[in-house]
Amino acid sequence: MTALQTKMKGYSFVLGSLAVLSLIGYALTPYPSYFLGFFVGLFFGFLNLWTTYRKAVIIGGFSAETSKKSLLSYGMASLGMVIRIGLAITAVALALKFPENIHLLSVIAGFSLIYVIILLDLILQFVRKR
Repeated sequence: MTALQTKMKGYSFVLGSLAVLSLIGYALTPYPSYFLGFFVGLFFGFLNLWTTYRKAVIIGGFSAETSKKSLLSYGMASLGMVIRIGLAITAVALALKFPENIHLLSVIAGFSLIYVIILLDLILQFVRKR
């Protein structure tokens, strides 16, 4: 298993755990719109992370091959960016379409939480190596 696969597995575990906790909060607390919004944000944030991961795998696989396929990898990378922006717009659009069921700020918090997790992971790695 490569380092990239190990990182993705760890991030998937953390986000999956948070998703389960948010669904439990949705079912058991008097604030279902907050927890559902957080879950929607986590879901779309995970799709965003997965898209980035797949792009890294594809570009890494093409790096050792011919330059003709390298052009294809750049096309895949730019398409990935469009998909990630579309995922963010879709998450916010869902919150705006159903404001009584999905809280907008919770969607944004859930969506951006993966970046906080990655940042904390990088800081922990830096501290361990030091």
